[in-house]
Amino acid sequence: MPATTHYMRSRSRRSLLRRTIVSGPFEASSGPGSPPGYDTDVMPLVVPQLVANDGTRALRQAIADPDRFACEPKVDGVRGLVVYQPERALEMRNRRGEKRDWLRGDAFEAGLRRLADRLPNLWQGTVLDGELTAGRFEGTMSALLGSKRFRPSLRYVVFDVPVLLGSDLRGLPWQERRERLELLARAFDVPLELSPLVHPSVSLVDQMTDGRLEGIVLKDRTSTYRDGTRTGWTKVKDHSWYERQAWRFDRR
Repeated sequence: MPATTHYMRSRSRRSLLRRTIVSGPFEASSGPGSPPGYDTDVMPLVVPQLVANDGTRALRQAIADPDRFACEPKVDGVRGLVVYQPERALEMRNRRGEKRDWLRGDAFEAGLRRLADRLPNLWQGTVLDGELTAGRFEGTMSALLGSKRFRPSLRYVVFDVPVLLGSDLRGLPWQERRERLELLARAFDVPLELSPLVHPSVSLVDQMTDGRLEGIVLKDRTSTYRDGTRTGWTKVKDHSWYERQAWRFDRR
């Protein structure tokens, strides 16, 4: 492919991505409750939306109405936000919206920055929501603490984009945010991955029971992104998983 053609296609993708933003600019919300390092005059404060636990009842609803509910495999990892801010400031935050020192100037951080090098408008203010994983949970925790053994395997599986190119998308339905995320994901490479969607079916129960699948997350396609709440997103796991993994919950 001629270099000129490749450049024009890349520029066209960036223009298309910019045109997909339909919501207006967010309002500044700085104040004494803002976490350190998070410039809310530039970026709205985002606290990750949480996931309710409604067992198989939610899965039955999704199977009955697959057009309303999206279904994602649950990643066995650590929840985190990636925040792109002006002046090339890059941060990571945990499930409570607190800043964490998970960026260490290595290949993982370079990969996150490479996305914004391809799409410089991300530095106007973008928040990605996803799961950090290096395979098993123990390996993920070691990787986040800087383990040379597990760090090269660390990946960031993205499943939402509450803020994009300086526009707050939290008031949009999940389906519209997902469409923008899929467009953005065309520029992903290691360590970024797009969370896949699967068709809700009874076979997922078998996969969870025999351990092939940790669990699933069901999302109402009409739901907005609600910081810190458990409305609209529901996880489904086999009960035996909780028995095997109970030790983990005091360590996050």
